[in-house]
Amino acid sequence: VAQMRLESSLHHHDVKLPIRVRQILGAEGAASTARTVFCPVQRRTLTVEECRGCDHCQAVSLGSARDRGFVTCRAPRLPGAPESWAKLAKRILPSAADRTPIGAAMTSDVTCVTADLSVELVTELFLQRNFGSAPVVDDEGFPIGVITKSDLLAERFDRGDNEEELPARDRRGVELDRSGFHVEELAHATVGELMMPVAFTLRETDPLSRAAALMSIERVHHLPIVSDDGRVVGILSTLDLASWLAREAGY
Repeated sequence: VAQMRLESSLHHHDVKLPIRVRQILGAEGAASTARTVFCPVQRRTLTVEECRGCDHCQAVSLGSARDRGFVTCRAPRLPGAPESWAKLAKRILPSAADRTPIGAAMTSDVTCVTADLSVELVTELFLQRNFGSAPVVDDEGFPIGVITKSDLLAERFDRGDNEEELPARDRRGVELDRSGFHVEELAHATVGELMMPVAFTLRETDPLSRAAALMSIERVHHLPIVSDDGRVVGILSTLDLASWLAREAGY
């Protein structure tokens, strides 16, 4: 028995794959949730359901609100196959940022919205959860744009956010609220009207250095991160980069 266990340990190893959560919020209360993991053996993103159907799956822990859980995989030791993100990050490359995949630093619990969601609801979402941005996706989770706090602020400014100068009604007689919003127009304005229609995205296997370069060149603070099939699996912010840098430095 000991010999069999030894041989098994030489050919297999237990891998804990962190579960990523993608929530999509749509109009009229529509919502969906998808849980995925990145398989280091197949080198692609799988749903938790696909993991459960694999012979190597040992256990699935969905965790809690703070800890999104993990899948325990009894994976075969394949030449060149990384055991985990940590293993993948240890490749010999010019710098730590070059050898660390975005998936190791991104926020993997991402809330997405659809283009038909009202501006009123997405503003409430940003205030409640202290979001700086949210990927805009279609019903399948493919990115079609990004909505940011700056977009919402610009909308307020364009509609006239000045209580002292704005009358109770505009020239057309449309009612204004205290912050200067056109009440009727705001109720009908959608994310699709305000979002940046082209989203800069990177894959979860791309290096952090590439993300830092893209964010710096394009002057964006958030990047939707996609799997190999193009669906959103996380979001990377400048704060995520700063946190990774602090951990790398030992703080």
